[in-house]
Amino acid sequence: MFHSESKAKANDVGLLADPRIHYFGATEFSYNVWVANKDSFYNPTLLSLNADQEVGKMVVRAYSGGSQKGSIVIDGGWLGNASIPWDHLSRGKSYSFYLKNESSSRIYLTGGSVWYDS
Repeated sequence: MFHSESKAKANDVGLLADPRIHYFGATEFSYNVWVANKDSFYNPTLLSLNADQEVGKMVVRAYSGGSQKGSIVIDGGWLGNASIPWDHLSRGKSYSFYLKNESSSRIYLTGGSVWYDS
C-alpha cells in the first residue's frame, strides 16, 4: 500500500512515549492540500488519514525549511485509516505535510492526526 522514496518501513513506527497529537478535520481536494493549513510539527512520527469512502492514489510530502525532505506514495483503493510513518525524517526539525492527488477523482478525507514530539 505504501511506497516510500526514503525507504521507510511501514511496520517501523517509533511512536514516542508521550507524543503530542494534532487532530485535523475533514477536507476534500482535487489537486492538492496542506495538512492543518500548513502548520509545522516538531519531530513528527506518524500521519494518520481517515476516509469513509474509497480514496485514490496520492503522494504525501514532508517539507522543512521550504524544501521537500521526504515523500510517500499511497496506492488508491483504500478506506478507513492510513497510518504513514515519518520517524525516518531527520530529528530536531519541524515539518509540514502536503497531500497531492494522483488520481482523476476528488479525494474526501474525514480527518486525521499528526503525532509529533513536544
